[in-house]
Amino acid sequence: MEDMTPNAELSTEATDLATSANFIFNETFEDGTGFDGIRLQASTNYGFNLVSSPAFEGSKAGRFELRDSDAEASGGTRAEFIFPDDTRAKEGWYSFAGYFPAADYADERSRDIITQWHQGGGSGSPHTVLVVESGEFIMHVGEARLSLGKMTKDVWHNFVIHMVHSTGSDGLIEVWLNDKKVASRSGATIKSGFDLPRWKVGIYKWDWNGSETTNTKKRVWYIDNVRLGNSNATLSEMSSGSGSGSTSEPAPNPSEPTSPEAGTSEPSSSADISGFTLIDSHTEKGVMSITNGSQISLSSLAYTKLNIQANASSSVENVKFELSGAQSRTYTDKGAPFALHGDDGNGNFYYGNWNPPATGTYTLKATPYKDGQAGTPVSITFTIVNSGETIIPNEDGATSGSTEIAQPSASSDITGFTLIDSHLEKGVQTIADGSVITLSSLAYTKLNIQANASSSVENVKFELSGAQSRTYTDKGAPFALHGDDGNGNFYYGNWNPPATGTYTLKATPYKDGQAGTPVSIKFTIKN
Repeated sequence: MEDMTPNAELSTEATDLATSANFIFNETFEDGTGFDGIRLQASTNYGFNLVSSPAFEGSKAGRFELRDSDAEASGGTRAEFIFPDDTRAKEGWYSFAGYFPAADYADERSRDIITQWHQGGGSGSPHTVLVVESGEFIMHVGEARLSLGKMTKDVWHNFVIHMVHSTGSDGLIEVWLNDKKVASRSGATIKSGFDLPRWKVGIYKWDWNGSETTNTKKRVWYIDNVRLGNSNATLSEMSSGSGSGSTSEPAPNPSEPTSPEAGTSEPSSSADISGFTLIDSHTEKGVMSITNGSQISLSSLAYTKLNIQANASSSVENVKFELSGAQSRTYTDKGAPFALHGDDGNGNFYYGNWNPPATGTYTLKATPYKDGQAGTPVSITFTIVNSGETIIPNEDGATSGSTEIAQPSASSDITGFTLIDSHLEKGVQTIADGSVITLSSLAYTKLNIQANASSSVENVKFELSGAQSRTYTDKGAPFALHGDDGNGNFYYGNWNPPATGTYTLKATPYKDGQAGTPVSIKFTIKN
């Protein structure tokens, strides 16, 4: 029964399943069909079928079965779907949920390929494969072996894989298992001399080819929510979350709050969301604080692939973002750091597709959630322009008129300050003049303070006075009071915890050896 469907372009039924412009293919099996338009390489009628249980999400899933006694298909013992030629691309996103039943999936050392990226005209060994081996998920990339984690039986596993297919150093593989990043590798991902690869998913067991055999005689696993995304896809789009078959509780649905929504306000140090930070998603660094009335000039930024982080208290579990204006987006980030376009859970913000954002005026509303309850939403309005000044209004709304030492504003190359949790390497709060930092509200108390500076700034001199004092010059971005490793690793500071009391922080930017306009804020730290 090899080649059960023609190797043609994706059928209308299959492509109509897509719910995002970035999806090439999105299969949930809920319409009673499976992998429409995708070629099945199998020799039996049980190689692939739809079932009602277990289902990751909804009421249906797919079931693969392969036996040692099966006749070979396409030169091997397999039950695999192979995607058509027109899905080959330099960069792509791949995701699916998999369930491995204890009754029909005994552990053994012999490898089972469950997904692979196959080059050439259907012959030759693939360079990159995901296998189950001795009860573990392993990614093989050429001679490299990436351990992804244990394969737990009778639960669903959610895989997201981002790949840049290349024979050179620009190749990339990133893997998330159950929404946790478990592997990242740069370098060659394909063989030279062949076409870009086609994706295959199912079961291939080469140790059953010909007369060969192993201790096991049958392999069964279930699949759901199969997605193929283009280069513009994002982690948040590709991930299927925890599904109905997961052992974890689903996150609350912020679109249906359990209490009436309160009126919105601007962020403040006493709110669950204390402010917003513009993130350069190329460098993974905060570049400026965004307050109500801010103007962001794209020409002043080193890169224009951007994201916006909501600086939330440690007790916040989810943040729902609602962006309207020149472009619109509604998205719920279910884990810190909380960002409009999502991240990988570790502060890697490269998955957003704001590159560049459209110019114009925006309103951003962010609602924090704790224990399923909606907190007080906060809202700011800001403008993005192609060229001109970057403007950060003071608390009184002024956007011009500097003094010798001013608060962060457009008159300075330092646009604001962010409190950094040096244990998590994440911004947790915007620090404005008069801010209060409560140590008991933070997950960790090893802290640092980052000055959000323009890309032209070369050095920043910090002068801290008050309950404790420190003078330090950071000679490379990101600029921090207690320094970092030059890549945003802030763990080197020794503010653990800082002394309680009142502080004044002065920061002076330097360009070409010349001091710019210093900025100064006062803040308080309490237990």
